[in-house]
Amino acid sequence: MILVGRGRRGTRSGAARVRDVFPGPATDRRHPAGPDGADLIAHPIPYRGDHRVQGDEPSRVPAAWHDRWVTNELRGRYVLFDVDGTLIDAVSNQRRVWGTWAERYGLDADEVYQVALRTRPMETFAQVAANRDPRECLDALHELEDEDVRSGVYAAFDGASELLHGLPPGSWALVTSNYEHRVRGRFLRTGLPVPGVIVDAAAVTEGKPSPVPYLRAAEQLGAEPGDCLVIEDAPSGVLSGLGAGMTVWGVNATVAVEGVHRHFASLREAVPHILAFATEPHGHAAA
Repeated sequence: MILVGRGRRGTRSGAARVRDVFPGPATDRRHPAGPDGADLIAHPIPYRGDHRVQGDEPSRVPAAWHDRWVTNELRGRYVLFDVDGTLIDAVSNQRRVWGTWAERYGLDADEVYQVALRTRPMETFAQVAANRDPRECLDALHELEDEDVRSGVYAAFDGASELLHGLPPGSWALVTSNYEHRVRGRFLRTGLPVPGVIVDAAAVTEGKPSPVPYLRAAEQLGAEPGDCLVIEDAPSGVLSGLGAGMTVWGVNATVAVEGVHRHFASLREAVPHILAFATEPHGHAAA
């Protein structure tokens, strides 16, 4: 039997989530006060922090701590990633796709690409090909993008594989303006793991910079917005994350995007900080 008194917490070697420390409803049996006078609650498994027990005897934690931990300090942390430009280096692919699309319509490829960088496809068509059927334009773009997923050359940013494999299962999601089948194709090509939650262009009626995509991801993860960290490279994504009430860190840019809470020149530089955010108890990771 282990008695845990006030002022002691599990270390990072312990579980960082409520479901890990308290996998089911606590056995709310009040015990005589511990050495420091605190009431104790017995739990069905040993506490897996820096206090360990032998055998199957339950851990006991101060009763006052139970409610505080469950409602706050051991609340889960989640990481929501943009894809293109954040985890996958797709700049050359996007430029090539838009260049081929522009050639089909007799347009200047560089001019079209500069517009496409700032707007969503339907908005791009309205600016550069206003006399064309936008649905036809979109179908042509989708055809080119699907072919690029099959035959194009893709690369994950340095640190992406280590980062995604290092995150606790169920603690992260992808939030992309692309479509899920293309994301899955790119991840398969680059060897990156695919999470259980992907919020793509088809999942929402409002895309970035609206907060809707990131709020939808949080909802699907069962997360509170305040417990979510957004990793982005583009201004529209940063605005989306901020509008959702989340912590937003910027990566893969020489100059910080306006509004980010922290900026990293590369994803590789951000990896240890993201992992710390995701795996340390609530209130102890850098925000």
